[in-house]
Amino acid sequence: MQNQYLNELLAKYGHLVWNKWNAPTDAIYIGRGSLYGNPIPLTDPKNSQERIDVILQFQKYLTRRLKEDAIFCRSSKIFERIRSEVLLL
Repeated sequence: MQNQYLNELLAKYGHLVWNKWNAPTDAIYIGRGSLYGNPIPLTDPKNSQERIDVILQFQKYLTRRLKEDAIFCRSSKIFERIRSEVLLL
């Protein structure tokens, strides 16, 4: 991948895709339909650069939401697990 941040995430977490049958017990669903889902559409799933751009846009969106939306922060099961990583970026 062309982005250093994404490369670091892949090195740390790997290229795993989990579903409800093989997810770790402490996994949190972050699909589009969930509270934590990425609302930014991917128009061409085969376009690697667009995928990177959408991921980076979602990172900015989530960072802003964690900083500015108190209700989201309080209701967020994932907040304490990712707060330090996301807000330091």
